[in-house]
Amino acid sequence: MGGRRQSKLIPDLLAQIQRQPNETDDEWARRYNRERRRAYRSLKPKGPKRLRGPDKKLRKNASSPEVRAALEYLPGETKEERRRRYQKLNVRYWRQRNKEKDAEQRRINQRTPKYKAKRAEWIAKNPEKWAEMQARYHAKVRHKRIASLEAWRAKNPERVKQIRREWFAKRPGYMAAYLTKYRERAVRATPPWMWAMFGKEVEAKYRECARISAKTGIPHQVDHTYPLAGKTSSGLHVPWNLQILPATVNGRKHNKSPEEFGA
Repeated sequence: MGGRRQSKLIPDLLAQIQRQPNETDDEWARRYNRERRRAYRSLKPKGPKRLRGPDKKLRKNASSPEVRAALEYLPGETKEERRRRYQKLNVRYWRQRNKEKDAEQRRINQRTPKYKAKRAEWIAKNPEKWAEMQARYHAKVRHKRIASLEAWRAKNPERVKQIRREWFAKRPGYMAAYLTKYRERAVRATPPWMWAMFGKEVEAKYRECARISAKTGIPHQVDHTYPLAGKTSSGLHVPWNLQILPATVNGRKHNKSPEEFGA
């Protein structure tokens, strides 16, 4: 082993490193150097651990106690588990500091075929969770979507009319069938004494609706507070069950009771 440097600090420790009978020269040199470094480290005073790689970057840039706790091993935690925990925390705090970049990157990722395939696979495996997530999302954004739709309709009245004409043109018998059913329900829901006793009040309601539409320029309609054929309840065609609503609101209310529409 010519050329090997002998340490003047720890000659006794180095002398204890003996060559094994079955070792080659390369194996003996590697083991000797490894033991020599270990001996040097054992004599040096232990200072604070020097951070390297992601740990050094994390300590420098992140001041959150939760992120700094990721540098410590949890009881029974492996090196791989610690690395994953660190990565999750690092990504979470990066997203908090870069919300605009994160939103843009997510939009880009959601257009990739790989993301779409994984999403479809997850939905197929978790149909109940997906339905629950969709219900929570629609309940959260329902009012925003309604307000946005109303604003768009107010800005694009001609486009709204065109969409309606195209929709009814594709379904020529829909409106005729719907009006026929509505008339039948109205006849069944009208008491025989209604027109004789309250006919003038009903006519006044419709005249008031026409006056409001002409004055405001916004189409209004006479609606049954409790629909004539609701899912949970049915009302009558009588003056106290009539109310005047904007056409857009009446279209959303459709066949719902006040309790269902307000929920």
